[in-house]
Amino acid sequence: MDRKLVIIVIAALFVSKQWPALHSHFIDDTQRGRYFYAIPGSALFHDILSTHHVESSLACARLCLMNDMCVSFNFGTDPSIKRKFVCMLSSAALNEFPLDLQKQSEFDYFEFVNTSSRPDISICRPQAIAVLPYIDKHCNVDTGLIVLKKGSVITTITLASFRPVYQFNFTEAQRVCELLDGALATRQQMQAAWKKGFQMCHTGWLAEGLVVTPMQRYHKGCYRAGLNPSRPDEKTRWDAYCIGVN
Repeated sequence: MDRKLVIIVIAALFVSKQWPALHSHFIDDTQRGRYFYAIPGSALFHDILSTHHVESSLACARLCLMNDMCVSFNFGTDPSIKRKFVCMLSSAALNEFPLDLQKQSEFDYFEFVNTSSRPDISICRPQAIAVLPYIDKHCNVDTGLIVLKKGSVITTITLASFRPVYQFNFTEAQRVCELLDGALATRQQMQAAWKKGFQMCHTGWLAEGLVVTPMQRYHKGCYRAGLNPSRPDEKTRWDAYCIGVN
């Protein structure tokens, strides 16, 4: 599939809350610049955040940049509305769903360019972990802020926490373990560690979307003996039980 690289320089985006006339959008400020590539005649209908009617692709790109979760957008025509175009903001990237890019003659697909193609400009995807912002233009985070606890029994499971505790939803918990070169532990792995005597008075996520509080015996302020599993809403915030963390 051929990609036509279209560079759109969008600047002065956060100077004003007002949307000025199209001819006055730009200033010579590369620090504020953002770049997209486009795949004409295509669309990726994954993880759509919102849909808008706009006057141009520049207006659509501005909306994407103002949304912390936006990584890409579909821009196309709407026969039912004159002088307006459809702008579909998305949190999905093509490398995540390469087989789902659809040929749609009325749409163009836009996504942030890879930063390696523009070493003078840094474009980081929206950070997946709310409490770990980027610390440099290379999209690194300070993993030293993550509090690690191994427990008194030697196992392959590590608790990843924060100060204060319980800061990770399910998606963030997955990402935290990945940043530590590990992964969320499975229920089977946690069960094996618990049988060896592992306990932790912390509720944390497992790979199946469960949270557990592994206890060997009742402790005031904790649960009774056992894993004490439950399946909360994935947006609720707990710690993370990782495996494979050194």
